[in-house]
Amino acid sequence: MRLACLHAHHSNIANIETALLAPFDIELVHFVDPGLMNRVTHDDGFEQVNAEHKVKEQMEWMAKCT
Repeated sequence: MRLACLHAHHSNIANIETALLAPFDIELVHFVDPGLMNRVTHDDGFEQVNAEHKVKEQMEWMAKCT
């Protein structure tokens, strides 16, 4: 089984691998987008609907890559 993981920061990769690799027989594929979290928290013009749309796009792209 393969699981795609979207991270806000590359440092989260090790945490997910520690939590999921030992107990489960899965392959993890990591994607990192620190810019999205930064934009959500610092750009007042970037509304929730924009963030939701961006995450949906990312998830669709991730599904095609895995």
